[in-house]
Amino acid sequence: MKILLLGSTGYLGSYLFRNLEIDVDTSPNSSAYDILINCTGLPHLETCQSDETRSEISNYLYFKKIADAYPNSHLISFSSYYVYDSDMIADEFACTTDRYNYTRHKLLCEKFVQARNGVSFRLGKLYGGLAGSQKKLLDSIIQERTLTVDHVLFNPTSLRTVSSVVRKQIRDRAFNGVVNLSDAGYCSHFQFASRAISTLKLIRQVEVIERLDRDFHNYGKFCMSTSLLNSVCKPERWEVELDKFLLENNYVKYR
Repeated sequence: MKILLLGSTGYLGSYLFRNLEIDVDTSPNSSAYDILINCTGLPHLETCQSDETRSEISNYLYFKKIADAYPNSHLISFSSYYVYDSDMIADEFACTTDRYNYTRHKLLCEKFVQARNGVSFRLGKLYGGLAGSQKKLLDSIIQERTLTVDHVLFNPTSLRTVSSVVRKQIRDRAFNGVVNLSDAGYCSHFQFASRAISTLKLIRQVEVIERLDRDFHNYGKFCMSTSLLNSVCKPERWEVELDKFLLENNYVKYR
């Protein structure tokens, strides 16, 4: 089986490259591929909003161009929970928004993938890899002595959960269309921070506010339902998955 992984230097792509336990190409060098995995995309919403062309290329057109060159390949692409515009629990058929460049281009990519009978996984908030230039919520909790977190709900999403789902998709073609992908359950940013602090016995000064100041109207309106994913893969609860990650890595120096 020949697999092309696009975006292998990013936060998600680099983790999959190291952990899929199969050989993949990271640039097109074959006349045919069985599977294309799309981890490309510009994740910073504010940057996408200020640069529509860059957002369109990064979040849609680049992958479309590669996929068009391999019309018989099965497509696995990663989208974002941020496309939702629902109140509270959002399943795969809930209302979305194309109000922002980022969400509009992610939805265009989803539509393209669905037309090819592939799958787009809408990811919750990722953790569990090497952050690099992208400082994630968990990295801030571990590394900073003073934190500001809010009560907005979200779906913690372990990279280990993502890689296990991708391996199943490669093996079984278990999903098509749009699928919400995260650890089981959801929590607030405050609850997530509290769990990490407690598990690692960290000493932190935490300011808790109702809602962080974001420029996007759908921030804080919803969290995702993962019932479709759970019916097939049954990922761990977010508390269990977070504890496993924290205890398997040495963060004592940050106490």
